[in-house]
Amino acid sequence: MQLEAAGVPTVLLATQPFLPMATGAATARDLPDARIVAVAHPLGGIDEDAVATRAETVINAVLARLRAPAEASHSS
Repeated sequence: MQLEAAGVPTVLLATQPFLPMATGAATARDLPDARIVAVAHPLGGIDEDAVATRAETVINAVLARLRAPAEASHSS
């Protein structure tokens, strides 16, 4: 979030159960329109192939958020 606050386009990845926490943290840091993408939970305790599969499911959303203005790019 520090990079985004400094004007560097950044996407925060949060697993679905932690999405409210990520959104709350962004709002608390005066970044209510931070670029956030939800990833299927969990990421810990799964094998590398499963992590890669989850990454593949969100990569287009991440790229779209990076290309869009921050205020128009928030999504879950």
